[in-house]
Amino acid sequence: MNLGLYGTLLDPDVRALVLGEAWRDAGRPALLRGWERLYVEGQVYPGIRPAPGAEIDVLVLTGVDLAVLAQADAFEGDEYRRQPLPLTLNGAASGQGDAMFYVPVPGVALTHEPWRYDEDWRARHHTRFMQEARAAVAGRLTLVKG
Repeated sequence: MNLGLYGTLLDPDVRALVLGEAWRDAGRPALLRGWERLYVEGQVYPGIRPAPGAEIDVLVLTGVDLAVLAQADAFEGDEYRRQPLPLTLNGAASGQGDAMFYVPVPGVALTHEPWRYDEDWRARHHTRFMQEARAAVAGRLTLVKG
């Protein structure tokens, strides 16, 4: 299965923590056309919504198995549901494809502020986000063991 990433999982540290170290440097760049990426209200992470004429840079992981998908599902939580979306692959093997993306469920409010994964996000939010993500992953593992 192909899994499309557009938010905090673009970060190699977050990706390795949530999906496993083997996924740290994995993925192919692609474009998701007809969607915009905005902050979730009150959060430092994004959601996407349809927007004619918009496009966002995404990363596509190929060969995602059910165990890794379950880890991603747990990370994304109840705010998102998986949805297949068409995309345009970049690079040497460019072309069309599709991937499962996490789309916010109805009721999740998005701001009007575009979310960008860049050095600014890393400088402002990476450290705190990683601390919270580590705690969430550790809590999930404790619950599974119990």
